Amino acid sequence: DDTILKTGAGNLLTAISNTFTKNADTRLSFPGVQQFYAGLQKGASPHAVNPMFYLSNSPWNLYDFLDEFMELKNIPRGSILLRDFGLDHKKLIFDDDHKLHTIEKLLLTYPEIPFILVGDSGEKDPEYYRQVVKEFPNRIAAIYIRDVSNEKRDKELTEIVAEVETLGVPMFLMQDYYTAAEHAETMGWIDKQALDNVRKAVF
Repeated sequence: DDTILKTGAGNLLTAISNTFTKNADTRLSFPGVQQFYAGLQKGASPHAVNPMFYLSNSPWNLYDFLDEFMELKNIPRGSILLRDFGLDHKKLIFDDDHKLHTIEKLLLTYPEIPFILVGDSGEKDPEYYRQVVKEFPNRIAAIYIRDVSNEKRDKELTEIVAEVETLGVPMFLMQDYYTAAEHAETMGWIDKQALDNVRKAVF
């Protein structure tokens, strides 16, 4: 959810305040995200409809909120995949690598589909995506990471980007969605109208 709405995940107090004091109508989406995702879903062909998967570490009890938020902000619909929290009679239900495991399952479930991965640098998205590229050669078309990190983290990210690109997958650290949209348009994944829509939303 940090790739579509502003949670304030980098600041604990802000994140808590946003979660418990704001509703789907008052929460903000990132500029350009709706236009970029709409462009990816449509593709460069007027008849193409690409599947969308929204993967988050948020618990399932936030599903209704996220679904409503996406509808209000006109973000393209897709499968929302959240994380289990709770207890059973044997153990605590908490998958610390939920994102990685879910992406692996998706790639195994849809073996003929190439994937574009979008994430942010606030948690482990870059590390997970690097692992996926290693495990599933030729399945990842590109990786776009919204850079929200400090200088120390940026050094780690630069090394990850270099490693991923040696494996043949373009990986971008971006400040906004226009950077991703520019690359996607050159690859033929979105059309020029979608690129222009992202530009207007971001700038």
